[in-house]
Amino acid sequence: MCLSIGVLDIFGFEDFETNSFEQFCINYANEQLQYYFNQHIFKLEQDFREKNMDYMRPDIVALLRSSDSAFVRELIGMDPIAVFRWAVLRAAIQAMAVFAEAGRQRAQKTAGVVRQGPRVPLGELQRSNTPVEKVYR
Repeated sequence: MCLSIGVLDIFGFEDFETNSFEQFCINYANEQLQYYFNQHIFKLEQDFREKNMDYMRPDIVALLRSSDSAFVRELIGMDPIAVFRWAVLRAAIQAMAVFAEAGRQRAQKTAGVVRQGPRVPLGELQRSNTPVEKVYR
């Protein structure tokens, strides 16, 4: 009989400045593994306790069972499709932010630049000069 000690150290989500969807999935899988590991250990310790071998510290068990990431793990696990909706929404928000930043950069670049060439007031444009009229002729 060989006795061994296993250590699993993946508790908690990683905190990068920006996480990709792939990193999000990796973090979720790690949380599921951590949850499985904790439940397995708690079951073993409960079996020990039933045999009157009091090796478990209640304060540590309470801390692990009430971790902040447990809420996130359960929330994601309830509706996996919501994860993909979240990813699409996040991608759309990031795309809008990129366009907004490009617009800001363009505005800063062209600020104070005087455009050369004639400008025709909108009311003086002839109807035949509009792009729509040219396309449908």
